[in-house]
Amino acid sequence: MIGGGSGWLLREVLRRCKPRQIIYIEASARMLAKARKAVQEDGRVVFRLGNETVINPSERVDVVITPFFLDLFTEERLATSIVLRLRQTLKAGGLWLVSDFVQTNSWWQRLLLKVMYVFFGLTAGIEARRWPNWPRLLQQSGLQSGEQQERVSGQVITGWWAAS
Repeated sequence: MIGGGSGWLLREVLRRCKPRQIIYIEASARMLAKARKAVQEDGRVVFRLGNETVINPSERVDVVITPFFLDLFTEERLATSIVLRLRQTLKAGGLWLVSDFVQTNSWWQRLLLKVMYVFFGLTAGIEARRWPNWPRLLQQSGLQSGEQQERVSGQVITGWWAAS
């Protein structure tokens, strides 16, 4: 799991899925501390401060989880670093679970997305200034799109991609 923030999703994954181990990667030391506290230092979780570069190139995982993470970066960074590294880490037959914003044809949603990028660029220093086409990048990396559900009037997609 990368970019999980305060750990609320981590807590739910541990409770509902009973994984053997989770590698939890977070760039914010403050959020990482909150996540540790949220799961009370559960021994199944390996906490790592940083980004995709803290993943050992030889590590392989069954599932990659990116909750509201991919839309934070430029398309170039996603293609040349983030998607590339995470895809290499995913085992054959593994799943990549995503919940993230997508571009729609609705004028008001496009405007809202633009305002969000300006706001979070100024206040949180996110890298992206416009929506990166992350679904296309996942497909180009060789993942097969699985079940997808639209949320927030189609502005958020939650779904999975499978590695062959």
